[in-house]
Amino acid sequence: MSKMVIAVLSIALLSVSGFAQADAHAGLEDQIAKLQQEKSVLFKRLNRAIAHSKSAKKDAATQIEQLQMQNENASADRQRLNLRLNRAIAHSKNAKKEAAMQIEQLQMQNENANADRQRLNLRLNRAIAHSKNAKKDAAMQIEQLQMQNENASADRQRLNLRLNRAIAHSKNAKKEAAAKLENSDADRKRLGLRLNRAIAHSKNAKKDAAMQIEQLTMQNEKISADRRKISRRLDRAIAYSRKARSEMASKMSPAGHDDWAASTSAALQSAFGGEQGTTVTSTSDGTVKVQVGNNGLFSVGGTALSSGGTQLLSTIAQGLSTADASITVVGHTDNIPTGATSRFSSNEALSFARAVSTLQFLRDQGIPTERLSAAGYGDGSPIASNDTAEGRQQNRRVDIILRKQ
Repeated sequence: MSKMVIAVLSIALLSVSGFAQADAHAGLEDQIAKLQQEKSVLFKRLNRAIAHSKSAKKDAATQIEQLQMQNENASADRQRLNLRLNRAIAHSKNAKKEAAMQIEQLQMQNENANADRQRLNLRLNRAIAHSKNAKKDAAMQIEQLQMQNENASADRQRLNLRLNRAIAHSKNAKKEAAAKLENSDADRKRLGLRLNRAIAHSKNAKKDAAMQIEQLTMQNEKISADRRKISRRLDRAIAYSRKARSEMASKMSPAGHDDWAASTSAALQSAFGGEQGTTVTSTSDGTVKVQVGNNGLFSVGGTALSSGGTQLLSTIAQGLSTADASITVVGHTDNIPTGATSRFSSNEALSFARAVSTLQFLRDQGIPTERLSAAGYGDGSPIASNDTAEGRQQNRRVDIILRKQ
């Protein structure tokens, strides 16, 4: 820019000089003075322009340097932003993968929870059905006991009536004998004999009445004991139904129970696994199932344990006594109906009675009552075919279910 200004000024000076030479005679001095003034002004302007050009150049260099620094900073910021963007993209991908894995795990847990809920609903329905059947059986037995009690009361009344008649007859005979005794000695002897017979008959009738009253009293006591047993069985059935409902409402942690189930299963397997075919397995819901080996535990339609069954359960009870678990004894039957002569209305009631019989044996072996409960599944869970005698014998069994307390 300064070079251009100098060139312009040089051209102007040359022009002025040319004009001065051409018009030398017309006010040369005045023109020279004016030209010198203009030259002085132009030089001042030229110096100002040069100073301004240098200042502008410095400002431009400063601005260029600042722009270069800003550009470098912008490039560094761009690199940092690209790095952060790449990291954010990688983190987003990892987060997406982790979210997908968590969603898959939650879906699996939801499926397991739904399966547990279905199993608990099934058990609850069975417990409710069993409770209803037990209540019906108890009501029928109570009704039968009431009828027996009424019959016993009627028999007692009839015996009292017969005793009163015998006493009245004895009194009448004595009166007749006294009246006839006045007539003759022969009549006296006959009347004495009749009197003795009447007295003996009265004593025998009194003894018979006393014996029958004693028998009726014993029957009444037995009826009361049976009623108490039925009431206890009904209370246990109701308690089991409530326990099954509370188990369905609660949600157990599968991960925490798996370790417990595995260790408990291993300990019980080493204690009595394989005894007469007894098996110990840990299930997916965190419980341990002991399938008691069946060497004829129960007879057909029976609830009493066989001698071999008591020996096996004694061994099992020793292992169960050290396990930190609640114990549910589940009874099973074959598919043969109970029949009209049986004291059980259904196979469910029979299976529950077998479970109670086993529970009482385990309690007698020292296992606390508060850890024990009973359930009956009837013929709904066979492990062998009911078409053969051997299969039906295997199905007449009990299972022992352990749950972490």
